[in-house]
Amino acid sequence: MHSVGRALASLGAAALVVAAAVLPAPPAGAAGDVDATIGVATPQIEAGDDFEVSLLLDNASSEPVSASSAQLEITYGTVDTRFALSSWLNDENVLGTRPIADVEIPVVGAGSTYSSTFPVDADDLGLGENAQAGAYGLRLTVDGATASTLVVVGSPGGDPSITLSTAAPISTPVTEEGLLSDEQLTALTSSVGSLNRQLRTVADLPISVGLDPMVETSVEFEGDAAPESAVEWVDQANDLPNAYSLPYAMSDRTAQLAAGLQPLQPLGVPDSEALTGEDTYFPPQLPHDDVTDLTGRSVDTELLQAVADTGIPLLSTSQINEDEQYPTPDAGVMIGDQQALAADSELLALLDSAASGYSEAERNAGSAEALALIATIAREAPNTPRNLAAIVDVSGIGAEHLLTTLDGSDWVTLAPLSSALEAPARDASLRQTDPTELETALEEGVTAAHEADAEMARFSLIATQPRELTVPFRLKVLAAMHVDAATTPASVTSSTTMLASELANLQDGVQVLQGSDIHIVGSNVQLPIELVNDLEVGADVVVKLRTTSTIVVVSEGSTEVTIGAESSQRVLMPVEVVGSGVTTAIVTLETAGGHQISEPVTINVQAQPSVETVIVWLGASAVVLLIGFGLWRSLRKRAQGKALGDLDGARVPGPTHKESSAQ
Repeated sequence: MHSVGRALASLGAAALVVAAAVLPAPPAGAAGDVDATIGVATPQIEAGDDFEVSLLLDNASSEPVSASSAQLEITYGTVDTRFALSSWLNDENVLGTRPIADVEIPVVGAGSTYSSTFPVDADDLGLGENAQAGAYGLRLTVDGATASTLVVVGSPGGDPSITLSTAAPISTPVTEEGLLSDEQLTALTSSVGSLNRQLRTVADLPISVGLDPMVETSVEFEGDAAPESAVEWVDQANDLPNAYSLPYAMSDRTAQLAAGLQPLQPLGVPDSEALTGEDTYFPPQLPHDDVTDLTGRSVDTELLQAVADTGIPLLSTSQINEDEQYPTPDAGVMIGDQQALAADSELLALLDSAASGYSEAERNAGSAEALALIATIAREAPNTPRNLAAIVDVSGIGAEHLLTTLDGSDWVTLAPLSSALEAPARDASLRQTDPTELETALEEGVTAAHEADAEMARFSLIATQPRELTVPFRLKVLAAMHVDAATTPASVTSSTTMLASELANLQDGVQVLQGSDIHIVGSNVQLPIELVNDLEVGADVVVKLRTTSTIVVVSEGSTEVTIGAESSQRVLMPVEVVGSGVTTAIVTLETAGGHQISEPVTINVQAQPSVETVIVWLGASAVVLLIGFGLWRSLRKRAQGKALGDLDGARVPGPTHKESSAQ
């Protein structure tokens, strides 16, 4: 899509209008508003040409618009400056006007819209053959609502002095799998499909065209079963002379770089060759420099440098600080020692309105006003070539009309975006802005996606062929980082939550089956552990076992096991039963590298030793009791002797019996 900056604003709904029809109005607009839009169907005319004007009247008020006759007015002369052009489009009375056509307006009910197309005769236009070439203002006022637009009359003479270096990324839809299904490929590349329409719009234009590698990867994945229309689309797209690669699945490269992460790339196509590690196909890297659309984003010098390392960074003039420039300068800027392109922000807004306008009037107005701005810039310095930069959303319904208008105009030459880098660059600095709520959500989202990808890399080591897990999951990670004009913080959260759920489901595919209590009888026995593998790939795991008491002693605490794809297996772990009772066995599964892949599972074990073990245990217990009793008895006698005063009395020095008698 056109810049991710458009994703920073919500998209409203709008109604399609049919000429001269009164339809229910879209919910856009504040209550009480009556809004009018006019646009010239042929943005560039000659002084002697008839032309048509599209009108859209949106009555969002609670009262009907009365039937009336309105006058279409034109300025006496050309709009000579950018200031005058902006003021005119803001409905300011900066230029004198004269009427050229009467327009009959029917009653437009409350909450309804009215659309029509009306002609303007060349005689009524009142411009002679010697009329000055340039942009003229048109204005229509209906029931207090003023509609202002522009029309370009005549040609500048000679070659155009303005080059518009343009990038046109072809948008792809959001997917969960990171691949387009057969049905999606068929629909998108049909004669009325979105991908086909976008390619048709840019096919014959000398501009840079961005291609999402997901389309070709999906065709490669389908192999011989791929729809013929999709195969032809890929061939035609790759033949474009100025094609460049978009991030896979339109994943957010900018947010990854802003978060300090290396942008992820596909690992291959999840087919048999890729999964056995013999894959020779990767999405092609097209020969032209990638273009990273930074318009509308918060950018610092570190991010700008990181983006420049991946291709051409495209900013808008609203993102930079510079001295006032006259005439309008080339797009090239030097920010520190880093070269970038700065697209004119006013021109970008008009191009976007033309490409994505909801109604014919809005699209016509956008195309005419964009061309009028270019003509006005050219007239600032007629003999000074300038190279401007732009990005156009070719998924919009009005993109074809816009680009055809520009390509056919005598005021501008279209060129690949890289040509703007050849023009002189002016010094500028970045305007510091705080990240928006969406940008913060995007950075958090890509960080979570990278963490999930790293966790999958660790988990995949259980697979006999790890790529069978990592290759398809990487595509899902890239798809979860998809960003376009419809992206919101809520949609980012939803995508990362779904990715985390997918990872958890895969990890739960290999687990210990927790059944009923296990009863074991004997001395040296095998404790049965039931393992299940719901994955479509074989799994090599390490089973670890321990118990919570000494009545069951684990002889070998771990063993390596291979579980077939979508199967279960019983593992017998040797244990020694030395006592009777209930204990708990705790089982965990790990990779060969020691990474735990499942939560510990507890199993109740009812242990009963064999008769021989009981006899040995009882004998050992009796000996221990006898020894203990003997020690206790000796200690008791010693204590009693001390109490009577005769314990060890013979060893106390004193007079003998005879000595006592003699005395």
